[in-house]
Amino acid sequence: MDVNSKTKDALKSLAGFSLFTFATTIIRFGLRIAKNVVFTRVLGPAERGVFGLLTTIPDLIVSFGNLGFGLGSVYLVANKQYDMRKIVGNILVFTLGAGFLMVGIGYVLFHFEGILKDNNDMVRGLAPFALVIIPFVLLQRFGEDLLTSIKKIHFLNRLNTLFSFLPIALIVVFWLLTCKTLISALLAWAVSVLVVSVAAFISVSSEQGFRFGVSGAYFKEALFYGGRGFFSIFAGVLVKRIDYVFVSSMLGAESLGLYTVSVSLAEIILSIPQALNLPFLPIRLGLAKEDASEFTPIVIRHVVFVMLVVCVCVAVGGKLIIFVMFGKRFLNAYHSLLWLLPGMIALSIHGFLKSDMYSHNLPGFVSWTELTSLVVNVGLNYFYVIPMYGIEGAAFSSSVAYWLSTMIMLVKYMSLSNISFKDVLVIRRSELKNIVKLIKR
Repeated sequence: MDVNSKTKDALKSLAGFSLFTFATTIIRFGLRIAKNVVFTRVLGPAERGVFGLLTTIPDLIVSFGNLGFGLGSVYLVANKQYDMRKIVGNILVFTLGAGFLMVGIGYVLFHFEGILKDNNDMVRGLAPFALVIIPFVLLQRFGEDLLTSIKKIHFLNRLNTLFSFLPIALIVVFWLLTCKTLISALLAWAVSVLVVSVAAFISVSSEQGFRFGVSGAYFKEALFYGGRGFFSIFAGVLVKRIDYVFVSSMLGAESLGLYTVSVSLAEIILSIPQALNLPFLPIRLGLAKEDASEFTPIVIRHVVFVMLVVCVCVAVGGKLIIFVMFGKRFLNAYHSLLWLLPGMIALSIHGFLKSDMYSHNLPGFVSWTELTSLVVNVGLNYFYVIPMYGIEGAAFSSSVAYWLSTMIMLVKYMSLSNISFKDVLVIRRSELKNIVKLIKR
């Protein structure tokens, strides 16, 4: 099928950003593997579980506390409705105010009895390392949103590469200074967040000559739009991480350590579609409805094909991968990895569908979808799969939730675009031939 000129231009633009992003992704792919190997081998199953919990809770808090403000900022910047100086200034004010409130929420959560089945005292003792960095996690998210919205994708890719490399170098430095593995890992993570968040904010601010303003109208508009999509952001993060909390409280640190390994490997695979997903939203927002109806399906069906191939390869060689990377102690993570792989295929197209919903001004629908999958995930985890099947059950529940939210949005997308499942999900013979030609080159 021939595509029109605007769709071709959008695909070329996406490819231009994505080729650089994909090259960066390959580097980050190696760095993320190296980081996981170093951290996991140094910490062992139990400390790896504690580390996973201490770094996951700040993510959950920030996802809840930003109130969709970052999403609203991306929307307004993409539509060029506001002066960037006021946008950056408002984000700085919001970060300062909301960040301190989030630290208080984090303190309560880390001191909640039963947050970790067998290591509560360890979590409480190390909580300050995670609490102090929460405002910078928020600043990092906002910085990434703004860099994406103004299409500074290359710089954002370099920052992401730095964020993958820094922890590997810093954990060695802090271990030589403290001789304490878990504290060294937390310090390495915290300093990496600090450096990247500040660098992102400086990059965006430099575009405006470091001049800031404040706009009440911007606050209102950003919160109005972002607030409708707020639950989609929070529920989307929560549905990916609530299993950590359940495994932590119901099974303990060692099981959580095994589970974090399987999740880490599964999410490394997602770096492939993320090479496209990062620039997809601002490009998609700039297309008319007719052009987007061609653009989005082409992207999605290519991603589905590549992810199917990758997931099959990981399923076949997963046990060997875990043994070589992490050692014999983590082989029990293999079966939970298998249950997560189908969910990774769903997640690989989930972001594209969500971006399309945003472009149709349907953030409320996305929120409803994410909340539905979250309720299903929580119900399965708490009442059935984790008590019966342990970490394999948690992985199964996650995949079910990912497919549920993806299928709901896919059906909605097809009704809006008037296209079939085959048009969206099945790669065409001509496209397959083009892939083969590209590989041969």
